[in-house]
Amino acid sequence: MGIWTMLLTGIGLSMDAFAVSVSNGLILPNVKKRNAVTFGLYFGLFQFFMPIIGYFLGNKLTKYVQQFDHWIAFILLGIIGFNMIKESFGGEKVIVLSNNDNFQCILKRTKEKTITKEYFEKIQKNISEKTGYTAAIGVSRVENSYQRFGKAYQDARDAVEIAVCQEFNSKVLCIEDAGFWRIMKEISKHEMCQEFMEDKLNAFIEYDQKNESELLETLEVLVNNLGARNITANALHLHRNTLIYRIKKIENQTGYDLSDPNSILEIALALRIKKFLK
Repeated sequence: MGIWTMLLTGIGLSMDAFAVSVSNGLILPNVKKRNAVTFGLYFGLFQFFMPIIGYFLGNKLTKYVQQFDHWIAFILLGIIGFNMIKESFGGEKVIVLSNNDNFQCILKRTKEKTITKEYFEKIQKNISEKTGYTAAIGVSRVENSYQRFGKAYQDARDAVEIAVCQEFNSKVLCIEDAGFWRIMKEISKHEMCQEFMEDKLNAFIEYDQKNESELLETLEVLVNNLGARNITANALHLHRNTLIYRIKKIENQTGYDLSDPNSILEIALALRIKKFLK
């Protein structure tokens, strides 16, 4: 084998590592030099040792397969070619990229099949049943260019974080359905929002810690039900008089008027910011 043949073969074999690295670079936010060097070392080491191992194995086995080695190559290449042709006419394409406790899937949309939220809910249910863990799935918008993979990846991560933080009944959230929660997630990063949350809720948090009470939970359910006492009492499995007693205690502790819509709105905003700051 000549030097040019080996050089071109090496370049060809390295293209799969190049493709994987490009994909990770597109979807991983804030890629650092350390990540690139780690990828390079892993791929470099394996692509250095595997040809050496293969060379010595081939050298040892050559006398056993020399008579029909061309048929082995023909069969293997035929299988690969057949699968490539089959996949080109196939419907659904899925590329999975793993990253610690989460993984990203790139799905190819086809004209024959529309991927709906129910499709992802079935996947989420299967994962939960087979692993025993509760999985959350975030779905990005459909993108038509690989140049927007990074944006799609961030949208999916935002959807997952929102679904987990806000404890939605469904653990599948499409970014188009996130609504104002996307705005809440973004503004909660600002220091002013943390100060606002602490100003509104610290009194409840400290009181609950000292007295092992549940005023903050009561407040959250009350706010979620827009101040409706009867609905809140039913949700908390409390007698209405017990709830009213808790509300009076909250008002005495903080000076809030929980029959005032503005107070309800401010507390609701603080509670939602608090979830993103966990």
